[in-house]
Amino acid sequence: MQSMRNCSNKAISKAEHNVLPFLHLSKNTRLDTKKQVLESEYDIKMSAEMQTEVYEMCDYSLGVYDRGVEKGIEKGLVQGIAQGSENTLLENIKSIMKNLGMSLDKALEALNVPKDDYAKYEELLK
Repeated sequence: MQSMRNCSNKAISKAEHNVLPFLHLSKNTRLDTKKQVLESEYDIKMSAEMQTEVYEMCDYSLGVYDRGVEKGIEKGLVQGIAQGSENTLLENIKSIMKNLGMSLDKALEALNVPKDDYAKYEELLK
């Protein structure tokens, strides 16, 4: 950001501690409001070049935020589906054991559960 070189040392020092929270919290703030706050509260005079940089930076950070939200939603969906599948399997195991009088091992075998997972389901059913 070449235009930051035009700022006074006082402004840069003040900005180091305060600008990042301002920019982060202002994703819905209009560019002219950002300009006014930077000039009045941080002694940073915005040139046309800096306005473009601030706009691009905020636009980029919003894109990064949106991608993070999308990934979080995807991860949550995958985890939710896996948890739902496991809960369904547990209910099926219980039902087979109760209604057909099968042992846990026989119920797991009937449901094609891998032998390596038997201990896991035994623990979950305690």
